[in-house]
Amino acid sequence: MASVMLRHPVTGRMKVLQSGWSWSCFFGSNFLGLPLFMRGLAGWGAAMVVLNALTLELTLAPPTGASTLDSWLSITSLALSFFFGMRANAMAADRYLKNGWIVVGPERRF
Repeated sequence: MASVMLRHPVTGRMKVLQSGWSWSCFFGSNFLGLPLFMRGLAGWGAAMVVLNALTLELTLAPPTGASTLDSWLSITSLALSFFFGMRANAMAADRYLKNGWIVVGPERRF
């Protein structure tokens, strides 16, 4: 897995970002979206919190026909896990670049 180093132009703070597949986002996005929040993807993290809250509510509710909705939410959660595994690093890099961070060293495509 390749990585790229970014530097903030004002503060000089350095950050190393990985490119490619993100195992932490694949496995961790269903745990309240924590890896997404840590990468600065607050909108996606909030969406995962809402999805997890709905899934928990359906799990605790009496089983009166909610099994179909629970199945769809589970499938959606699994699909989003794959999506975040593939795209979270690239989305985080795009966010940093849009906020003015500069690539230091050889530029790699995310």
